[in-house]
Amino acid sequence: MIGFEVKINNNPPIKIASRSSHLFLSTFQNNVLLLMRGIDDNKNTIVWPNQVLKIGDKINVKVKDLDSIEQSFDVKLQDINEIKKRYLSLKLELEKRGLI
Repeated sequence: MIGFEVKINNNPPIKIASRSSHLFLSTFQNNVLLLMRGIDDNKNTIVWPNQVLKIGDKINVKVKDLDSIEQSFDVKLQDINEIKKRYLSLKLELEKRGLI
């Protein structure tokens, strides 16, 4: 499976892969975070642990065909009722604005 091998400084690489994988660098207050996410075949969200970066940290990202990935992640299951609730909320907001 095509994915990413992420190495921070001299730490062992973190391997992530899914149907759709994403890496994000984000600043929040005084922190820099590396966020790693994915979506599986059932459209569930896969979350790998966030990595807090410090000034001077080096990140190396390789695109690889991976046989194995990091198993320490969380899967957030899709809830059709929550999706419908969010849809109706957004629909109402767009109707109020006259956009639909």
